[in-house]
Amino acid sequence: MNLHGKVYICSQCQTHRTIEYEGGMRLTQVGEGTLLSQQSLLQQYGDELSRLLGGLSTHVLYDLALCGACAEKIQATTAATLSAEERNALVHCVGAATEFVGKWRAYWSSATASRVESFLSDLSLELCAAIAPAAYASTIGQKFFKLKNKRRTLISSFLDLSRDALQATLVTEVAKSADAQAALAAQVRELASIGPTIRDLLRCCGDTVLEPIDMTAPENLNQHICHDTTIRVPVRGEEGCTDFFRVLTVDKEAIAALLQEAESVGPEVDQVAVRASVEAVLWALTDA
Repeated sequence: MNLHGKVYICSQCQTHRTIEYEGGMRLTQVGEGTLLSQQSLLQQYGDELSRLLGGLSTHVLYDLALCGACAEKIQATTAATLSAEERNALVHCVGAATEFVGKWRAYWSSATASRVESFLSDLSLELCAAIAPAAYASTIGQKFFKLKNKRRTLISSFLDLSRDALQATLVTEVAKSADAQAALAAQVRELASIGPTIRDLLRCCGDTVLEPIDMTAPENLNQHICHDTTIRVPVRGEEGCTDFFRVLTVDKEAIAALLQEAESVGPEVDQVAVRASVEAVLWALTDA
């Protein structure tokens, strides 16, 4: 795509500003995402932009944003917005919380799987009786448990009645090891550096954030690769010029849900998998 610049248009007052790229008209490898974004924008606002700009060009990109004056009006009328520093802090913390959840879910999945395997190798009817005495006594503890025509029903009933006790036992077994205690302590320390910051920022911000657009920064126009043919650099004007702003939405519910998930990460048991495994062991014990 032959490009020589980009036009920023204020979505509120139609003020516009054209930024020329260094090197003038040049073949630029534009990514599919950028092309789709341009097509969507022109389909929706093409006629209006054409009247405003006296025609459209296939050699520039168009971008709807907010001019500085309109951004000031929004800031003045919005009860709470995030500063650039606060937004960067929120983005950092959300990224850290996402990594936290992924890392510790993987850790506990591995730790639990290892403990479940060990638990199953030690499983016996006596252990079942110790874990869930009432459930055992009314099901597989019955004298006729070894009768094959009764066994399936009794095992199923035992698993139904002892489900919570089995899960609690396994979670306790996983959490009581020295490695698990060290992991839980590390989680608490990591979360302490993330959670309070996220909560504070969510309390003080509204549902939108005004992000300044640095019109002097190089821009990669292809989301999949980064190359000389995909990067265009604006002609150097005022250093750090940010007289247009992008309006970003803060999904508070999603961020709060992520934080809640981070706080709940810990030893977990796949009840379906454990039930199937325990059932197989009980059948083997009675066949032995």
